[in-house]
Parts: sequence; structure tokens; C-alpha cells
Amino acid sequence: MEHIRVAIVDNELLFTTVLKKMSAKILKETSFTYEIDTYESAESLLEALSSTSYDLFFLDILLDGMNGMELARKIRIKAEAANIVFITSSSDYAVESYEVAPLHYLVKPVTLVNLKEAFRRFFDACKDTARAETVLLKDTSNQKVLLSVSDIYYAEIMESKITLHTKGGSLFIRGRMDDLQKSLPSRHFYRCHRSFLVNFQHVTGSRRYDFIIGNDSFVPIAKGNYRLAVKAFSDYLER
Repeated sequence: MEHIRVAIVDNELLFTTVLKKMSAKILKETSFTYEIDTYESAESLLEALSSTSYDLFFLDILLDGMNGMELARKIRIKAEAANIVFITSSSDYAVESYEVAPLHYLVKPVTLVNLKEAFRRFFDACKDTARAETVLLKDTSNQKVLLSVSDIYYAEIMESKITLHTKGGSLFIRGRMDDLQKSLPSRHFYRCHRSFLVNFQHVTGSRRYDFIIGNDSFVPIAKGNYRLAVKAFSDYLER
């Protein structure tokens, strides 16, 4: 991420102006280029989201018309991993707001110190996402390979040699399946068999004791784990 796009939604023009200036001051101290857009209503932001995306949202909960909580729910539908910071003059909604998993919660008046903490959390979240998107591995010839985790279909192990089945073909690495599993994001990867680790991102269905990958690959499910595995995949689809 080299360019950061920030959206501020608040119907108090003076506050919005001040928050935009403070945000610009913080971002100028980083190596990123940035844009900060302001909106007076939830509806105006939603209209903009049809053609624009943002990395960070500052939302006032007490908006006129659609409130900030409902706006956050709609943002989550469009962008599940959106970084949302709630800003309001009342802390009454603090507990309710965590339903939509905000990055941070600030109560007006917002100070530069408190706003810096919100941006610190944002940058930490971006680092975590970046780490989750790639994994650094060593192949059997001891060469380092940086691999996008979304390119991995599944992994299988035989006699301490792991075969990663990927979009680019097969990659062979040595090690333990337990260690490989720990290095990959648990929200996508599931150990369906002692010797197999599957990426739910590429599962298109299941049959008795197998997950189906695309149209022509099958990943075994341990018989004793079948019900739990199918439920895990069902839960994944409902997230």
C-alpha cells in the first residue's frame, strides 16, 4: 500500500474540517501519499462507494438520517475487511458498535494524540493484512520462495516432503505440516486430514470424504473428521 484513501463522514462541518487537517498532519509524517474526502451524510458516502474505495473510514455514529452504525453495516457488506473508526460525542454506543468490529472508538473532542492512536492501529492492521497475504517458504533445494497464500489450493505431505498445489503448479518443500499450517491464515486454511491442508477459498463443494477443488481435484477428508470438516466449510461460507 503506497497510497491511502480516507473518508470522513460527519454532519458537523467545523469538526470535519479540523479532523481532516489533523489527519493530513499525521499522514504527512509518513512515506505514503494520501487523499482525504469528507461527506455530510451516510447516503452521500454510499453513493460514492459505487465508484470509489477507501482504506480507512471515520464515521460519526450520530448522523442525520441513516446513523453511523447502519452505515458501518452497509460498508461491511461492500468491504468485509474495512477499517472503521467511530467518532461521536456520546460513548453510549460503544458496546453496540463492536457488533461491526471497529478498528477504534473515539469520543469528541478528538485530540491529535488520540487520532494518532487510531492511525497507529490502522497501520498495524495493514501490516497484519500484508503478512497474511504472502508466506515465505524454502523449497527442497533450499531456495526461498515468496508465495501468495490465495494461490495455494491445498497441501499434502508424504515422508516429510510437502507438496503445495498452487495456481502456478506444484511446489515442493520440506518440513512439518503443523509448521506450515501455523504460517498460513487460519480463516482460510483447514486441516481436513492428517496429511492434507485445504484452502477454503478454492473449495467448490464436497462429496463423501472429499473436498472438491475446481472441477477436477479432490482433497481427502479424514473419516472421523467428516462432519466437523463440512461444518467448518459451511461456517466459512457464512462469514
